[in-house]
Amino acid sequence: MSQAITFDTHRFIKRMTGTGMSEQTAEALADEHIQLLEGNLATRQQLDATNQQLDAHRNETKLEFAKIDARIVEIESKLTTRMAEIESGLLRWMVGLFIAQGGVVVSLVKLL
Repeated sequence: MSQAITFDTHRFIKRMTGTGMSEQTAEALADEHIQLLEGNLATRQQLDATNQQLDAHRNETKLEFAKIDARIVEIESKLTTRMAEIESGLLRWMVGLFIAQGGVVVSLVKLL
């Protein structure tokens, strides 16, 4: 049983027999309580091992998030570059169309 928690079987049996329970039944209940405590309480070593596993998973998760963040930055950079290329192309088309429109307007003014 865990050293941190003790179960006073003598006190338990004494209290149960004091309420009218037979000593044999009280002893059986005390044994069952001990079995429950021993079977369901974690030891310090078990808790430490669990904490180490949680720390390892936490670190793995942090690394995965760092990779995801780096990938997001990479994608943002590519999108920004592509958007700048598209903007530049649109501006060239607009300037070209503006010049062509100006030429058409000048030609039409000369014809009139």
